[in-house]
Amino acid sequence: MKKETNKPEYNTKHGAINGALWANEKEGKNGVFTSYTIQIDKSFTTDDGKTWQKTKNFFAQDMTNLEKVVKEIKEYLDSKEILTETKNIEGGNNEK
Repeated sequence: MKKETNKPEYNTKHGAINGALWANEKEGKNGVFTSYTIQIDKSFTTDDGKTWQKTKNFFAQDMTNLEKVVKEIKEYLDSKEILTETKNIEGGNNEK
């Protein structure tokens, strides 16, 4: 029983850095659970400035906005207690 979604559960943007959190229901040996994936990219225009594109490559000066995007997504996950649920269901370890 997979639930396909056409849009992210959560989006954030800092500067040119975009973050999206995707939720996907999956069937596991202990039943249905939700798996979360994070997508991060950077928007930019071509040299002529007319066409928008995305890349998964970043400059060192993007680090501050990358950190903000990751922190905001983690705060969203924490607010919904998603990280705790995932650890309990999958037996994962989300400790630092």
